[in-house]
Amino acid sequence: MKNKIIIGFLVITSCTMYKKKVQFDSLSGMWKLDRFQVWNIETHRWEDDETRVGYGGYILYDDKGYMALHLTSNKYNAMAMLVTKKIDSLSVEELRQLAQFNSSMYFYFARYKLTNNKKTVEHHKFVATIPTEVGTIAKRDVEFKGDTLVLTPHEKLNNRQLRVRWLKCNENR
Repeated sequence: MKNKIIIGFLVITSCTMYKKKVQFDSLSGMWKLDRFQVWNIETHRWEDDETRVGYGGYILYDDKGYMALHLTSNKYNAMAMLVTKKIDSLSVEELRQLAQFNSSMYFYFARYKLTNNKKTVEHHKFVATIPTEVGTIAKRDVEFKGDTLVLTPHEKLNNRQLRVRWLKCNENR
């Protein structure tokens, strides 16, 4: 009887541990930003968001429930020249450009979990470039298309429905 209880416990806990690991497997890894898309209410199709052409970034999911997101604007590479100079040698205009550049980057770190039968991911933010976002939850619909991860925010931005396409990074990058 005692052996049956121990075996039953091991089976239950191993299944629970397996389920938890599988939950993270699909998202786990590094993803590179492919493109932002916006829903066109007239054509009922997703189209590339022309206001975010040239943006870059990465999203990283581990298998323990942590994630990180980093987005840069299309000005990221153009600003490389400014950031090589010492800050006290920048002109007032260059300082303005640098401040604008820094405010155009966005990142956060979060705990994440899959909900709604793995169709939604929740990012529970604990660090963010925008301090008022700390403690908030970002919900995204999750869709996989081959090596592409598509995340669609539940909230609209400027009255527009966006989605973000991410490409799986191979392990050699």
